[in-house]
Amino acid sequence: MKTWKLSALALILVLASNAAPAGPIAHRQLVEKLMDLFSVETMCQSAIDALVKQAVATEPGLAGSETAIRSFLSKQIGWEVLKPAVIELYMGELTEKELAEIVRFYESRTGRKFAALSPAISARVMEMVQERMKQAEPEWETLVGSLLQGAPQ
Repeated sequence: MKTWKLSALALILVLASNAAPAGPIAHRQLVEKLMDLFSVETMCQSAIDALVKQAVATEPGLAGSETAIRSFLSKQIGWEVLKPAVIELYMGELTEKELAEIVRFYESRTGRKFAALSPAISARVMEMVQERMKQAEPEWETLVGSLLQGAPQ
């Protein structure tokens, strides 16, 4: 009888040690996995690179200072700086179960395709919005002008 209890206890311990971790550690790991699936670190670096190029294009006198600009931006908005707050944000908004479901989706073929296409689709939507706003600019200016003059709309 004693041997059976010890065997059962040993089996429970083995199964428990092989189970997915529970609680805050698992919750955090799921957010980190999701961020990996989203390639957030790469996106942050790409955003920094784009901002460096934009800074130099806007202010040509900054040419040759790209390393200093990149260093400054990395300290402000680099992934390693943002990561703790982003993880806390996701953990506060999504349960461990919800994150597990989202991770499962993004690990699927369809999820990987969606993740790969999302940036290009988002960029195209932004282009459409910008184009529509550009077309509406004369009407917008008329509206703003009349509102500033106190004319009811």
